[in-house]
Amino acid sequence: MQVSGASGSRFFNLNLIPMAAVERVEIVPVGSSAVYGGDALAGVVNIILKKQIDGIALDARVGAAKGAGDGSISLATGGGDASSSYLVLGSYRKTTPLTMAERDFFLDADYRRMGGVDSRARYCTPGTVSSNTAANLPGLNSTFAAIPSGGTGQGLSIADFAATAGQANLCSSYATGKGYVLAHGTETLGLHAAGDFQFRGGWSAFGELTLSKDRLRAEETGILMANVLVPASNAFNPFGVAVRVSSRLGTENGVETLQRDTKFARALLGVRGEVLPGWELEATASSTLDDGQHRTWNVTANAAARTAALASSDPAQALNLFTAGRAASDEVLAAIFPGVVRNDEGRKDQVGAFLRGSPLNLPAGPVDVIIGGEAARDRYLSQIVGGTRSGGNRSSSAAYGEARVPLWREGAGASGAGSKAWDLATLTLAARRDVYSDFGGANTYQAGLEIRPVRSMLLRGSAASSFKPPTLVQMNINNVSLTTEAYGIRDPQRGNALVTGGEVLRAANRDLGPEKGNAYSLGAVWEPASLSGTRFGVTAWRVKIDGLIGLLWPQTAVDNEAQFPGFVTRAPASGGVPGQITRVLYSEVNYGRLETSGADMEIAHAWKRGATKWSASASATRTRQYDVALSPGAAAASRLGVRAVDYWAPEWKGRLQLAVEQGPWSVGLTNRYLGAYRDSGTDERRLGGYWIHDVAASVNLKRLGLGSGLSAGLSGVKDARLSLAIANLADRLPEYVGSSPYYDVTQADWRGRYASLQLSVSW
Repeated sequence: MQVSGASGSRFFNLNLIPMAAVERVEIVPVGSSAVYGGDALAGVVNIILKKQIDGIALDARVGAAKGAGDGSISLATGGGDASSSYLVLGSYRKTTPLTMAERDFFLDADYRRMGGVDSRARYCTPGTVSSNTAANLPGLNSTFAAIPSGGTGQGLSIADFAATAGQANLCSSYATGKGYVLAHGTETLGLHAAGDFQFRGGWSAFGELTLSKDRLRAEETGILMANVLVPASNAFNPFGVAVRVSSRLGTENGVETLQRDTKFARALLGVRGEVLPGWELEATASSTLDDGQHRTWNVTANAAARTAALASSDPAQALNLFTAGRAASDEVLAAIFPGVVRNDEGRKDQVGAFLRGSPLNLPAGPVDVIIGGEAARDRYLSQIVGGTRSGGNRSSSAAYGEARVPLWREGAGASGAGSKAWDLATLTLAARRDVYSDFGGANTYQAGLEIRPVRSMLLRGSAASSFKPPTLVQMNINNVSLTTEAYGIRDPQRGNALVTGGEVLRAANRDLGPEKGNAYSLGAVWEPASLSGTRFGVTAWRVKIDGLIGLLWPQTAVDNEAQFPGFVTRAPASGGVPGQITRVLYSEVNYGRLETSGADMEIAHAWKRGATKWSASASATRTRQYDVALSPGAAAASRLGVRAVDYWAPEWKGRLQLAVEQGPWSVGLTNRYLGAYRDSGTDERRLGGYWIHDVAASVNLKRLGLGSGLSAGLSGVKDARLSLAIANLADRLPEYVGSSPYYDVTQADWRGRYASLQLSVSW
């Protein structure tokens, strides 16, 4: 799967895969770039789709948390015989949105109660009026005044502001209206089909078809009016001179809204069979299409229409910013905020083939080899209706090979009568050559060694290199204008003051280059024969990436202005003070370097006592190094245990699990640990250092019904299971951090305690 056109993002939208169609998820925990491509430097997550079932299967699920919920249902049928098989699966899923207005944390943005900053702003309903000059507002003894609550804003006089002079309406701008979204509402309809037909002679043809429609929608805050100039001619301006107003309009005027509709299709056809004795050929052709429409309402203003409405002396045509209620007619508002529509199209066509077999036998056993190649063409087009258009295409090809070479094998009977043979040492080698039409060619390599000094112990090591060019989406982004207020940007060169009235411009960086990296690992697994069911494992790893592609957070660009020339634009300096920020670019960049190392550890034990099966496991990751250089040539800074909005790592993460199964019942407890880390900045706030507890239970209704009245109701049912899961049992919510949006976006899950119930039945 690829980053797709409709999402317009850096990652593939997993909602486009019907989750009921997923057979399993495989994780390859070592660098595999030479086999899978440059994305696989530190490992691979393979999503394996179902290819066959026998009968009918129904899955239904509901889940809920405070203020949020989701539900899904799928129905599948399939069958087959010795020569053919098929599967058809349909699914539907819906989730409700969760916004900041639904969490108490955001309702009062004065975080001084938490030892932080007062982040309340003047973007309230109603807002605050201020002088357009250094002088006081006419008839008042202050340069600003809160707009009185209540009323329609019509017929106001200067006297109405006397009681609020020198006061500002302050609030959490994030939680006005319906609040900024924390989890989007989605609705997904999917279809997955797969088939396999075997011909005579051992050849077979197979195919897959996946279709889905996905809608993502979020209704958020009131319409932002950021330090807007209201001329003296405005029908509702009582001051007789031009003034400025900062506010968010009441929800009856509409709210900022995002909607993304996506149509996704993937078709694959292939053949496989034996071309020579012991050699199997598999060839596939696939096409993936991803088309969508991205719409926003009440976010981007038509500057000319807004200026005209603000200057109008006709109450029917004027924009009224002095009210918490209706600010203008639907016609006036529609002219000011006509909405923005962006159409995105993505397509990837690919053919590939590989040959698998054994070219020779060594004393330790046969050498297994895979030799393959692939060619692809990617296309991406993005167009704002009535505006700019961007896009591009890329062709690529690759040749790769992998060999598994047994170096030393313990012969049967060598360790005693009846003992079986095992590989004492095995070498894996892989190489790949990629050629891109826009970034040239690159070679990547991979090597691994496995040694079993005794049957119960495995020692292994691996090394891999990678080459990854920017995606077409990253290179072709339509400009989108946002506000500095939406990102809570503070200017360190102006006393850390909040940046108001500036622009954040989401744009493509045409100077992006490819990532290059190396990964190494060394580990051991021990399953002692004297402790049946026990496993110990440890893996040390190191990853280094040069030119890492990352989306540079606007605040990071401002904090490191000298390292990113042209990303921050300022007004002229005055009195030796740097000018106010007017624009910040929000683009992907090539970081200078990321280098990280650490170790993964695990211990697991399973045992049986009577009719009860038990299993327990503990795993932990200890990160020992996490160095990031923001730009090429810059000095690297350690982000180990220090929060950042992009790349960082806690020193410790861990997991404890305990499960028990008896008869038709099973129960499991999972405890997730996030190690302590430090907040960014200079306040040294300590974060993390806590556990999150999850519990899950299931009952096999078919087995439970044996010998009971339930059995008759389940006659003809092959399997029936009811499962209950509760994540975050103690309802732990994210912690306060010292910069916008004032919680750690890399660790946050605002759903809190989340319960789900699932019923699975097959006939």
